[in-house]
Amino acid sequence: MSAIPATIGRARLQRTATGLRVVIPALLSWLVLVYYPFLCWIVFANRHELGMDESWFLKVCWVAVAVAFPVRRLFWSFLGREIITVDAHTLTVRYEIAGIGWQRPFQLNRISNMDYAPRFSSPVILKVIENRCVAFDYSLGWNDGVRYRFGLYFSPMEVQQFISVLESYTSLPLRSPNKVEPLPAARMRCGCGAVRPSDS
Repeated sequence: MSAIPATIGRARLQRTATGLRVVIPALLSWLVLVYYPFLCWIVFANRHELGMDESWFLKVCWVAVAVAFPVRRLFWSFLGREIITVDAHTLTVRYEIAGIGWQRPFQLNRISNMDYAPRFSSPVILKVIENRCVAFDYSLGWNDGVRYRFGLYFSPMEVQQFISVLESYTSLPLRSPNKVEPLPAARMRCGCGAVRPSDS
């Protein structure tokens, strides 16, 4: 097993007693800090034309949209991080904000076609957000052809380096197109975060 680099791009890698741990802190987006307050100001400045002074319901909707979504993005920008842990059999992806979050495990021997894929298909969005990720196929029999994604803010070169580290650590050909036999129906599990190949 080759040595594991301390960092790949924004990711910090560490070998622990239970396996490999990769932490990717959220990227502080000036788009969030500037665009959302500006958008809120535009809506507020035109509240008369939008009828917000006449309808309490529209006022409530305005407050919800103007506050909830930007605050959530700000919390993610400052406190969010993605944590990837790998042991002998499982790759687990976790997203959290200030320690509170959600996670999903994947069996390593059912992962294939791991490669770089942009989260957004628009080159303009990519240039602004730089939100790239690792994509892979996960075979459970009933969901062949569905791709899952993780690894925010990686460049194409960093993705290849990261996959090489994973393959070296697990001794599995994660880039290979080969898939294993599907799980029995009783053990099938569905998760969020899946996208069709046409979206990658």
